[in-house]
Amino acid sequence: MEYLIYIGMNMTAWIFPSFDEFLLPDIDERLYFFLIELQFAVTITLIRDAMGPWCMPTNATFTYEEPVHMTELSEFLGCSLTLKLPKTP
Repeated sequence: MEYLIYIGMNMTAWIFPSFDEFLLPDIDERLYFFLIELQFAVTITLIRDAMGPWCMPTNATFTYEEPVHMTELSEFLGCSLTLKLPKTP
């Protein structure tokens, strides 16, 4: 599973295993996606605190189904979100 966030002119990419490949049995799929989005929120907050409010993502691309909180996520990140679902073989 690949997540992309573009910040300024540089590209930052986080690559996470798919939920099926994730080997922690006590974490369900809902919690798995929450933890990934929490990581985005923490990282973006730290970058804004360190660099200032001008340092914002220009776009975020997610490779999973549209979350019900898509609008809130877009408002928090301060950029447009793109869903790029992986192609099935």
